[in-house]
Order: sequence, then structure tokens, then C-alpha cells
Amino acid sequence: MVEVKRDRFLRNGFKVEVNIAILFLRFFVGFMMLTHAVDKIENFGVIAEGFPTPFGLNSWVALSLITFVEFVGSVFIIAGLFTRIAAIILGLGMVTAAFFTFTEFFMKQSELALMYLGIYITLFITGGGNFSLDKFIKRFFKNKKRTNR
Repeated sequence: MVEVKRDRFLRNGFKVEVNIAILFLRFFVGFMMLTHAVDKIENFGVIAEGFPTPFGLNSWVALSLITFVEFVGSVFIIAGLFTRIAAIILGLGMVTAAFFTFTEFFMKQSELALMYLGIYITLFITGGGNFSLDKFIKRFFKNKKRTNR
């Protein structure tokens, strides 16, 4: 039996297992947040009537912005496209939901938004991993640059 060195599985500082974990995290959080966005789209009229109005925005504008951010950001996170940028934008949405939506901060109201925020901070730190469109695009242009020399 051939012995394979463990270092062979290191890619860009991450082990394969870590890249699989990042892929799982992207899919999990992306699909979970996508369900929030789709629910807001399906029930927009009903939700808009009582939606909080942070930063002086009317409820229709605030709901439109967060729905767009949740939908597009989730698709980008799932695909691993502009992962860090999407994580920042979604993270800002969660900060708004946790700290600026209600007149007083209560952990019970904010815990879901804070949990999402923690995941988005993690994805900002790690990026999309090796199994992402970000990495594919980077490799494509790197190989193209090599062939043009």
C-alpha cells in the first residue's frame, strides 16, 4: 500500500477538509438566508405594512433593500462568487437587523441576526474556499496569464 503524505492535501493554506467545511457553510447559510428572502418576496405586501423603519427609511424601501441584499447575497454566497463582498453586505444587513431595527436591544430578538453575522464574519475571513467560483475565476486568469507569456 502506498503511503500518501498529508501535506499533499494542503491547498492555499487550507486542508481539503476545511475547504469542504467552507463549502458546506456557504451552502447552508446561503440556502437558509434565501428562504428568508423568498418569504419576503412572496408576502411583500403584508410584511411591508409592519416592517421596521431603520435610518428613517419608509417600510417599503427598507423591506425592498433587505430583500434584495438577502436574495442576491445568498446566491453569491452559494456560488462562491464575490464571497467576501457578499459576506460584508449581508453582515451589514444583520448588524442593522440586530442593533438598529428595534428601539431597544434585546438578545431574544437579535440572536438569529447575530448568529448569521458570526457566520458572515467567518466567510469574510476564509473567503469562498477552493470550491468556489472565486477560486475558479482566479485560476482561469492565472492560467491565461501564463499562456500569454
